[in-house]
Amino acid sequence: PRPPTIIWSDAMWESSEGMGGFVIYVPEYAGKPEEVYLSEHVPGRETIDCFVDGKKTYIGQLELIYAVAPYMSKPGLLAGRRVLHFIDNTSAIAGLVSGYSAAVDSGKIVNAFHAYNVGLQSEPYFEYVRSEANVADLPSRGRIEEMIDALRRGGVKAKPKRIECILPDLQSYRELSLIHISEPTR
Repeated sequence: PRPPTIIWSDAMWESSEGMGGFVIYVPEYAGKPEEVYLSEHVPGRETIDCFVDGKKTYIGQLELIYAVAPYMSKPGLLAGRRVLHFIDNTSAIAGLVSGYSAAVDSGKIVNAFHAYNVGLQSEPYFEYVRSEANVADLPSRGRIEEMIDALRRGGVKAKPKRIECILPDLQSYRELSLIHISEPTR
């Protein structure tokens, strides 16, 4: 069988600012050369505003949103494929595996992923990786050139391609949650 595509995703939250990124590695298969895709992204205020107000940190939500981003950023590559996805946040993994989060904003991200994956039909296996071993740590901190150099030193033959990071549309979930549904009249 075809070897799984490998994804590493990561996010950071420091001093009320966030950033995230991911790496997608497609192994060589049936004469097709390996491929590597990289993305780094700073979430806009419109994204942060979709999270529950008043939290000290939004690292959990950002870890989730940047875990979902590769599937939305490169759907043609991941459709119908087995994926081994490494994340350094156990809470994000738990939500993505179970399809549930008690935190409203995290739940919306998890729901967005599973709804999207109904059509995509990728087969992700989420696995924990220690932060120090998560290769997506570099793009999630704006150090993408260092990531490219590390891949080259690590023996990756493919020239990494930078791609646009596409996040789930949380604004539509926010609008749905503002709708008041009244009791039916008899």
